[in-house]
Amino acid sequence: MTQNYERFKLRPDGHQMKQALSKLAAAIDNAASITRRHSRQLRSPLESSPLRLLGELLTYEALERLTGKRLIRTHRNATRFQSEDEHSRSERSFLAAQAGPRLLVALLEQMKQAVDETLVRIKSNAGGRPTKHLYRHMIMYELAQNHQWLFGKYPTSTATGHYARFCKAVLEELSCDTTGLEKAVPRVLKDLGIFPRRGLPSDAEV
Repeated sequence: MTQNYERFKLRPDGHQMKQALSKLAAAIDNAASITRRHSRQLRSPLESSPLRLLGELLTYEALERLTGKRLIRTHRNATRFQSEDEHSRSERSFLAAQAGPRLLVALLEQMKQAVDETLVRIKSNAGGRPTKHLYRHMIMYELAQNHQWLFGKYPTSTATGHYARFCKAVLEELSCDTTGLEKAVPRVLKDLGIFPRRGLPSDAEV
Protein backbone atom coordinates (compact mmCIF):
# COMPACT_ATOMS: atom_id res chain seq x y z
CA MET A 1 0.00 0.00 0.00
CA THR A 2 2.83 2.39 0.84
CA GLN A 3 4.49 1.68 -2.51
CA ASN A 4 1.21 2.28 -4.33
CA TYR A 5 0.80 5.54 -2.46
CA GLU A 6 4.28 6.74 -3.44
CA ARG A 7 3.57 5.91 -7.09
CA PHE A 8 0.17 7.57 -6.89
CA LYS A 9 1.71 10.82 -5.61
CA LEU A 10 3.82 11.05 -8.76
CA ARG A 11 0.74 10.99 -10.98
CA PRO A 12 -1.00 14.32 -11.68
CA ASP A 13 -4.57 14.32 -10.46
CA GLY A 14 -7.54 15.21 -12.65
CA HIS A 15 -7.55 18.85 -11.58
CA GLN A 16 -3.86 19.34 -12.38
CA MET A 17 -4.25 17.63 -15.74
CA LYS A 18 -7.35 19.66 -16.61
CA GLN A 19 -5.63 22.91 -15.64
CA ALA A 20 -2.53 22.09 -17.69
CA LEU A 21 -4.56 21.06 -20.74
CA SER A 22 -6.73 24.18 -20.50
CA LYS A 23 -3.61 26.38 -20.49
CA LEU A 24 -2.17 24.43 -23.42
CA ALA A 25 -5.42 24.76 -25.40
CA ALA A 26 -5.46 28.52 -24.80
CA ALA A 27 -1.80 28.85 -25.86
CA ILE A 28 -2.35 26.84 -29.06
CA ASP A 29 -5.44 28.87 -29.89
CA ASN A 30 -3.53 32.10 -29.31
CA ALA A 31 -0.64 30.95 -31.52
CA ALA A 32 -3.07 30.05 -34.32
CA SER A 33 -4.80 33.43 -34.04
CA ILE A 34 -1.49 35.32 -34.23
CA THR A 35 -0.37 33.28 -37.25
CA ARG A 36 -3.65 33.96 -39.09
CA ARG A 37 -3.60 37.65 -38.25
CA HIS A 38 0.02 38.20 -39.33
CA SER A 39 0.38 35.55 -42.03
CA ARG A 40 1.82 38.00 -44.55
CA GLN A 41 4.53 39.21 -42.17
CA LEU A 42 5.28 35.69 -40.96
CA ARG A 43 5.48 33.99 -44.35
CA SER A 44 9.15 34.74 -45.02
CA PRO A 45 10.59 33.88 -41.57
CA LEU A 46 8.41 30.78 -41.27
CA GLU A 47 9.17 29.27 -44.66
CA SER A 48 12.91 29.80 -44.31
CA SER A 49 13.26 27.13 -41.64
CA PRO A 50 10.32 26.07 -39.42
CA LEU A 51 7.97 25.14 -42.27
CA ARG A 52 10.68 23.34 -44.19
CA LEU A 53 11.55 21.28 -41.14
CA LEU A 54 7.85 20.58 -40.59
CA GLY A 55 7.55 19.36 -44.16
CA GLU A 56 10.44 16.94 -43.67
CA LEU A 57 8.71 15.45 -40.63
CA LEU A 58 5.26 15.08 -42.22
CA THR A 59 4.15 12.57 -44.83
CA TYR A 60 2.61 13.55 -48.16
CA GLU A 61 -0.76 12.39 -46.81
CA ALA A 62 -0.42 14.59 -43.72
CA LEU A 63 0.48 17.60 -45.85
CA GLU A 64 -2.56 17.01 -48.05
CA ARG A 65 -4.83 16.67 -45.04
CA LEU A 66 -3.56 19.86 -43.41
CA THR A 67 -3.54 21.99 -46.57
CA GLY A 68 -6.74 20.52 -47.96
CA LYS A 69 -5.12 20.17 -51.39
CA ARG A 70 -3.94 17.23 -53.41
CA LEU A 71 -0.19 17.45 -53.89
CA ILE A 72 1.56 16.68 -57.15
CA ARG A 73 4.55 14.47 -56.54
CA THR A 74 7.38 14.36 -59.04
CA HIS A 75 8.49 10.79 -58.18
CA ARG A 76 11.87 11.59 -59.65
CA ASN A 77 14.20 8.62 -59.74
CA ALA A 78 17.03 8.70 -57.25
CA THR A 79 20.42 9.62 -58.60
CA ARG A 80 23.89 8.90 -57.35
CA PHE A 81 23.86 12.41 -55.87
CA GLN A 82 20.51 12.15 -54.08
CA SER A 83 18.69 9.06 -52.82
CA GLU A 84 14.94 8.60 -53.22
CA ASP A 85 14.40 9.26 -49.52
CA GLU A 86 16.44 12.46 -49.66
CA HIS A 87 14.48 13.62 -52.69
CA SER A 88 11.17 12.90 -50.96
CA ARG A 89 12.26 14.81 -47.87
CA SER A 90 13.42 17.75 -49.96
CA GLU A 91 10.18 17.82 -51.93
CA ARG A 92 8.00 17.69 -48.82
CA SER A 93 10.09 20.48 -47.33
CA PHE A 94 9.50 22.60 -50.43
CA LEU A 95 5.74 21.87 -50.46
CA ALA A 96 5.44 22.85 -46.80
CA ALA A 97 7.22 26.14 -47.44
CA GLN A 98 4.91 26.82 -50.39
CA ALA A 99 1.86 26.22 -48.20
CA GLY A 100 3.03 29.02 -45.95
CA PRO A 101 1.58 29.98 -42.56
CA ARG A 102 -1.75 28.28 -43.35
CA LEU A 103 0.00 24.92 -42.88
CA LEU A 104 1.09 25.93 -39.39
CA VAL A 105 -2.43 27.20 -38.60
CA ALA A 106 -3.94 23.91 -39.76
CA LEU A 107 -1.49 21.95 -37.60
CA LEU A 108 -2.25 24.10 -34.57
CA GLU A 109 -5.99 23.60 -35.13
CA GLN A 110 -5.47 19.82 -35.21
CA MET A 111 -3.51 20.02 -31.95
CA LYS A 112 -6.21 22.21 -30.36
CA GLN A 113 -8.88 19.71 -31.38
CA ALA A 114 -6.95 16.83 -29.82
CA VAL A 115 -6.48 18.75 -26.55
CA ASP A 116 -10.17 19.75 -26.46
CA GLU A 117 -11.23 16.12 -26.96
CA THR A 118 -9.00 15.05 -24.08
CA LEU A 119 -10.51 17.76 -21.87
CA VAL A 120 -14.00 16.47 -22.64
CA ARG A 121 -12.96 12.91 -21.75
CA ILE A 122 -11.51 13.84 -18.36
CA LYS A 123 -14.22 16.36 -17.49
CA SER A 124 -16.43 13.79 -15.78
CA ASN A 125 -13.49 12.42 -13.80
CA ALA A 126 -12.11 15.81 -12.71
CA GLY A 127 -15.25 17.22 -11.12
CA GLY A 128 -15.59 18.19 -7.49
CA ARG A 129 -12.84 19.26 -5.15
CA PRO A 130 -9.34 17.75 -5.11
CA THR A 131 -8.76 14.94 -2.62
CA LYS A 132 -7.88 16.54 0.70
CA HIS A 133 -6.55 13.49 2.59
CA LEU A 134 -4.62 11.70 -0.14
CA TYR A 135 -2.90 9.16 2.11
CA ARG A 136 -6.20 8.29 3.79
CA HIS A 137 -7.84 7.99 0.39
CA MET A 138 -5.18 5.50 -0.74
CA ILE A 139 -5.56 3.41 2.41
CA MET A 140 -9.32 3.22 1.94
CA TYR A 141 -8.81 2.43 -1.73
CA GLU A 142 -6.58 -0.54 -0.86
CA LEU A 143 -9.00 -1.74 1.82
CA ALA A 144 -11.89 -1.59 -0.65
CA GLN A 145 -9.97 -3.63 -3.21
CA ASN A 146 -9.32 -6.38 -0.66
CA HIS A 147 -12.57 -6.20 1.29
CA GLN A 148 -14.35 -9.02 -0.53
CA TRP A 149 -11.27 -11.25 -0.37
CA LEU A 150 -10.89 -10.65 3.36
CA PHE A 151 -14.53 -10.82 4.44
CA GLY A 152 -16.42 -12.46 1.58
CA LYS A 153 -18.66 -9.44 1.03
CA TYR A 154 -18.65 -6.37 -1.21
CA PRO A 155 -17.84 -2.99 0.36
CA THR A 156 -20.88 -0.70 0.58
CA SER A 157 -21.16 3.08 0.82
CA THR A 158 -23.25 3.23 3.99
CA ALA A 159 -21.65 5.12 6.88
CA THR A 160 -22.51 2.31 9.31
CA GLY A 161 -21.63 -0.56 6.95
CA HIS A 162 -18.87 -3.08 7.52
CA TYR A 163 -16.48 -1.42 5.04
CA ALA A 164 -16.85 2.02 6.69
CA ARG A 165 -16.30 0.55 10.17
CA PHE A 166 -13.32 -1.45 8.92
CA CYS A 167 -11.76 1.68 7.41
CA LYS A 168 -12.32 3.66 10.60
CA ALA A 169 -10.64 0.97 12.72
CA VAL A 170 -7.58 0.82 10.45
CA LEU A 171 -7.31 4.60 10.10
CA GLU A 172 -7.53 5.13 13.86
CA GLU A 173 -4.80 2.52 14.34
CA LEU A 174 -2.63 4.47 11.89
CA SER A 175 -3.48 7.78 13.64
CA CYS A 176 -5.10 9.19 10.49
CA ASP A 177 -7.69 11.95 10.54
CA THR A 178 -11.18 10.40 10.26
CA THR A 179 -13.04 13.70 9.91
CA GLY A 180 -15.62 13.45 7.15
CA LEU A 181 -15.06 9.71 6.76
CA GLU A 182 -18.73 9.06 5.97
CA LYS A 183 -18.43 11.30 2.88
CA ALA A 184 -15.10 9.79 1.85
CA VAL A 185 -16.45 6.22 1.73
CA PRO A 186 -18.73 6.62 -1.33
CA ARG A 187 -16.11 8.72 -3.10
CA VAL A 188 -13.47 6.00 -2.73
CA LEU A 189 -15.86 3.33 -3.99
CA LYS A 190 -16.84 5.53 -6.94
CA ASP A 191 -13.16 6.06 -7.84
CA LEU A 192 -12.69 2.31 -7.65
CA GLY A 193 -15.57 1.82 -10.07
CA ILE A 194 -17.71 -0.38 -7.84
CA PHE A 195 -20.16 2.29 -6.65
CA PRO A 196 -22.80 3.13 -7.53
CA ARG A 197 -23.66 -0.17 -9.14
CA ARG A 198 -27.12 -1.63 -9.54
CA GLY A 199 -27.67 -4.93 -7.82
CA LEU A 200 -24.71 -4.47 -5.46
CA PRO A 201 -25.58 -6.49 -2.33
CA SER A 202 -25.93 -4.66 0.97
CA ASP A 203 -24.22 -5.75 4.18
CA ALA A 204 -27.40 -7.45 5.30
CA GLU A 205 -27.75 -9.44 2.06
CA VAL A 206 -24.24 -10.92 2.02
